[in-house]
Amino acid sequence: MTDVSATMARYVPEEHGTLQRRFGLAVGLITLCAVGLVLVNARDFWHPSLRMVMTYAFGKLTVLIVAILIHFITLRLLSLLRAVEIGPRIQEGNFSLAYLRNLNFREIALSYAGLTIVVSSFTIFKSEVVGARGYTFDALFASWDYGIFGRAPWELTHSLWSSPAATAFLDTLYHPLFLPMLLGYVIAMVAQARPSLRYTYICTYLAGYVIIGMIFADLLPSAGPIYDGHLYGEGKTFGPLIERLAILQQLDSPLSSKLAQDYLLTMHSRGNIGFGGGISAMPSMHIVLAFLWVVASWHINRWVGIIFTVYGLIIWAASVHLGWHYFVDGLMAVCLITPLWWMMGRLFGLYGPHKLDLPH
Repeated sequence: MTDVSATMARYVPEEHGTLQRRFGLAVGLITLCAVGLVLVNARDFWHPSLRMVMTYAFGKLTVLIVAILIHFITLRLLSLLRAVEIGPRIQEGNFSLAYLRNLNFREIALSYAGLTIVVSSFTIFKSEVVGARGYTFDALFASWDYGIFGRAPWELTHSLWSSPAATAFLDTLYHPLFLPMLLGYVIAMVAQARPSLRYTYICTYLAGYVIIGMIFADLLPSAGPIYDGHLYGEGKTFGPLIERLAILQQLDSPLSSKLAQDYLLTMHSRGNIGFGGGISAMPSMHIVLAFLWVVASWHINRWVGIIFTVYGLIIWAASVHLGWHYFVDGLMAVCLITPLWWMMGRLFGLYGPHKLDLPH
């Protein structure tokens, strides 16, 4: 306990060195694929790309710095509590230096660059490419939903959560408090333990944006129920849902979903590319990110896995309830992200005959 440098020193066996090289190669390839898709398909590349990268880079760098500070303070407090119980107090300077030496700045920089470039490319691609030839799959996906449930799924969710307060809660969980959007990725960047799990999470997250959020979204262009009458159809199929959401908003408070939906529609109609821009329902990236938490949490603890499974199902229901998605959008997302996670897990030793979960 007195030698923090020894307890926190980086331990890189040969197997972990191999994983690190695979990780760097995977992040690089995924990033190149994202940029390549934009270069090949987008009308304008350099101006919106540079603007997007700068916008995302600043925001994500701020979050990363805060995360490192919180991580440092948390470990420091835990070390002090253990020192009180076990041995003499650790000197402040020794702990700080040991913490900084233990951080893998190369991995952090690589993960940060990959995140910034991939999400920027995703935003440009979603804004300029997805739906450029029209949203032609909405009617099909709505019919699939009806075939599965015998009626529109939003009718089921609104019968279960009929009050304005319930809708406001789902809205808050789905937007302002949607932590899987970035929190899990940042934790995986900063933490040093369990590299197989961390590398699997980071690479599945990035590959999910490229394969699911860009390629599949372009192959299956749909806008979602809330845009019935705006981007497709005549507003008859989902008119009752849109009217109900408007009434619930008047009875309680403005829904963040409504503000975001109006923002996206305005950006789309003007042909602008901006932060979080682009309209695409199938597959649901919200469900992709939520279920990344689900599969990762089962590697931490059974109860954590149960909690986040319930959370993922609530987010799925909220996506239908708020008019963002069809039920099958979430189903497709789960069907795609699960094998992608498994393949990345095999690559980084989380599964398979050479399973690893090395300490770090």
